[in-house]
Amino acid sequence: ALQRPSAAMAQLPTGHQGHRRGVAALLLLALGVAPGFLLPEVPQGALPRRSLGLAAALPGLLGTLQAPQIARAEQGWQLKLPRTWRTFEQNAQPPPEVKKATALVVAGNPEQGGELVVLRVPLSLDPNDQNAKGNKDLVSYFTSGLDKQPSVTTAKAAEVVTSSQKTAPGLIKWNFLEQPAEKVIYGRRYLKYDYEASICPGVVTKGSKGDTCMAIEDTSELPLYERRHRILLTVTDEGATARGEKDPTYYIWLLDISGPAQEARDNWGVLKEAVTEVADSFVISEDEKTLEKARTAEITPEQLKALEQLKKEGALPEEKF
Repeated sequence: ALQRPSAAMAQLPTGHQGHRRGVAALLLLALGVAPGFLLPEVPQGALPRRSLGLAAALPGLLGTLQAPQIARAEQGWQLKLPRTWRTFEQNAQPPPEVKKATALVVAGNPEQGGELVVLRVPLSLDPNDQNAKGNKDLVSYFTSGLDKQPSVTTAKAAEVVTSSQKTAPGLIKWNFLEQPAEKVIYGRRYLKYDYEASICPGVVTKGSKGDTCMAIEDTSELPLYERRHRILLTVTDEGATARGEKDPTYYIWLLDISGPAQEARDNWGVLKEAVTEVADSFVISEDEKTLEKARTAEITPEQLKALEQLKKEGALPEEKF
């Protein structure tokens, strides 16, 4: 059986202290349709011509671009980190024959307590898998045409994922802060919702006055790990059907942004701008032009004109594919 989203999330450390590689203070992940995947500390010379040109012409606008290293074709996706956030961990998408949940990026701002993880989780449709029915509902919801109402409701599709999240080890409390809602971004259907969770890092002890979180070593009471989460997710076969493949594997692509519950409970508090920036930049697409359109959405007409002038003068390298 393939891992459910909660299993992948449960494997992630709560603080990420051991995962801070300092790849960049500002990250724009751009895994296009062209073969490539991101790796830490790729030399500047490996940057694609487009990335070098934009980085040189518009410093600070699109952020520091991490370079893809040539490899196999992968699902195109991207997101942009706020300036004060940094990457703790990056992992390549596994090859097609390896069906496992992967945390592609773990990043955050330790000073403010903000964290994010991008998960890619294969969905098993094997009738013998206990999760097959729910997975089929997810696939049905996300693959239904945008011109018609899916046969699976938004609430039912969200329940497939939230029911998994509610089985996290040590979970004491879980509740919605924003109900699941559908979003259409560049022609793709997504689900978005916010929830709050309280997790015990020790042992949960049941009592007449409620649950208590106790340390394993000395049974002293421990504070709960309480966080607000914003979830944005979609499901895709990563272009397999379009390539003529039979019985394609479908994947959940899930962005989980979180912050301390006490500070984030009231409309995200100091993290509001960062959470909005990250969530609005998360795009999944097999089409490089769609990804580029999303990357340049913030560029003003004046800046585009300046780019064209630089290109005309030969200061901006030509794109060749």
